[in-house]
Amino acid sequence: NRHSATIIAHLFGHVHRDDFRLINYRKQVADGVMLLAPSLSPIRENHPAFRLYRMRGSSGPLVTYESSSKIIVSD
Repeated sequence: NRHSATIIAHLFGHVHRDDFRLINYRKQVADGVMLLAPSLSPIRENHPAFRLYRMRGSSGPLVTYESSSKIIVSD
């Protein structure tokens, strides 16, 4: 909570899945969201993917994001 005015996003990668997690410092109140980006490496039956984040200015809030993935088909 000490840096809540400074931290604008929690961005994580290399978790091999497109996911999010709530950050709860207080009971039953979400203090933030962790955005977990998928990995480019196609291991554990996951498809390679990446995420593009858009922010307002160089230090502004996170405006939107989009994920892109490719399906690998093996014979």
